[in-house]
Amino acid sequence: MEAAAKVITQGIVWFQFYGVQVVTVIIMSTAIGEEVYGRTLAVLMTTPLSSRQLVASKFVSRLFQIVLLVLASLPLLAVVRVLGGIPWGYLILSLCLTLATTAFVGSVSLFFSAVCRRPYLVVIASTLSAPLLLFLVPVIMALAMGIPLPRLEEVPVALCLNPYILLDSLTDYMMSPGRAAAASVPALVLCCGLLVGLSSLLLRLSVRLVRSV
Repeated sequence: MEAAAKVITQGIVWFQFYGVQVVTVIIMSTAIGEEVYGRTLAVLMTTPLSSRQLVASKFVSRLFQIVLLVLASLPLLAVVRVLGGIPWGYLILSLCLTLATTAFVGSVSLFFSAVCRRPYLVVIASTLSAPLLLFLVPVIMALAMGIPLPRLEEVPVALCLNPYILLDSLTDYMMSPGRAAAASVPALVLCCGLLVGLSSLLLRLSVRLVRSV
């Protein structure tokens, strides 16, 4: 039962990690574009709402639906944990990493929604650019530090900047009983901080684009 619990939990966590990102890209793809096609963006800009408030309300309202979707899986994970072998640290850290990655992917899709007029172009651009950017961050860091790319695996900090690699590491080390959960907390804080920072930057750029649109 313990082995079955581990397999089920890993499957749910990884399916949720990728599935929520896909749903976020689709939901955010029409955040600004639908206002342009409906010719309501100009009307909204004449109200007391600023462009920053407009972008923030679009982002938060749609992201809130995704957060509810993620939290809906917690009862199932809690039930599976009764079978044993699943530490709470793994569930909490994977949930935080999923939410931070979802916020970043949502900000990317919202940014392209202000650039592209067609929703399918937003979905394609977001699907290609978000993972590419996350995989390029460790490479840029290695080049800045003068580390050869073949030796990138020897730098744990660089790998922790990628949420996909970090979640895989958490799955390998946190699922084993007796492992120290606190060892992965600094890496999680670093990765989530990077994702939140990138999301804030993209939202600021979206605010400027909304003004021009």
